[in-house]
Amino acid sequence: MHHTRSSGRYAKALLDLSIEMGKIDRVKTDMEQLLATLRASRELRLVMQSPVLRPDRKEAIFKALFESTFDPLSMQFLSLLAKNRREMGADQIATDYIDGWRVHKGISKVVVTSAQPLESAQRDMLLQKAGSFTTGQIELEERVDSELLGGFVLRAGDRQIDMSISARLEKLRNEFDDNLYIREI
Repeated sequence: MHHTRSSGRYAKALLDLSIEMGKIDRVKTDMEQLLATLRASRELRLVMQSPVLRPDRKEAIFKALFESTFDPLSMQFLSLLAKNRREMGADQIATDYIDGWRVHKGISKVVVTSAQPLESAQRDMLLQKAGSFTTGQIELEERVDSELLGGFVLRAGDRQIDMSISARLEKLRNEFDDNLYIREI
């Protein structure tokens, strides 16, 4: 993203204003919808990145897409992004806003990647494990990656627990590479 530093500032400003106005959850829903729309539409992303389109045209596109469902605060914010030529960073701003919302609500996001979809007993065990090093409520995101071969990778904030078969095989491969013992025949 081009505007990572400024996108954090825009997201924080929107978060602070939405808290002040009592609209934090409503704006969060809008930012989730904005993010989903931008991720789903390659054409919209290309339009937002176009330096040829004037800001008022991009503002009109935002209005046409979101005015009927978004809170007026969210719409004013999107207009501000277009006027300040920051619409290219809208997806990063929305992501930063949602992250800030989680922090404000005391919610820790935990991502579990496994080779197979989790069963409820496994999910409960992983939530308990995540609860040992996170505080507050836990929001669990599950991902499936068959390249793990088995096991799981648990990520919460800056902590990661990698109990995957592929990681164990890689560790074993590195141990064999580092072993200087050569058996004579």
